[in-house]
Amino acid sequence: MNHTLFTDLYGSSINNPIILPYRLFLDDIRMPEDVVSAKLIDELFHIEYLEKSWIICRSYYEFTQCITTYGIPSHISFDHDLGDITYNRERTGYDAALWLLGYILNMNDKGGIYISTYIHSANIIGRRYIASTLCDIDTIITKNIRN
Repeated sequence: MNHTLFTDLYGSSINNPIILPYRLFLDDIRMPEDVVSAKLIDELFHIEYLEKSWIICRSYYEFTQCITTYGIPSHISFDHDLGDITYNRERTGYDAALWLLGYILNMNDKGGIYISTYIHSANIIGRRYIASTLCDIDTIITKNIRN
């Protein structure tokens, strides 16, 4: 599949060079197809990783820049351990999920938000933290749909 590194897009002179909606894959090392071969995701979702294009973000910073530049993606796949140390503090996929929660909370119009989320991290504790935050995001989106 033809994936795009966020660093290849950001700062480009081409306006909006990605096709919306887009899929965001957060991992410092792996590519989406690696998640399937490492058996980090349920078989039901293999097609999402093998046959779909993703924007690859390698750090917390790229994740936040991608979303602030292109908006909320239709799909996000989270790794936990990003090897991203900023200001003497590791930034993880959990930090990215918390940032996304705050970003959505601060949006004036939450209508029409739908995100399919996946967690492909091998870090079990990290998976639980990310999953908990994603449940909070889902609650906010669902509550907004009902209102």
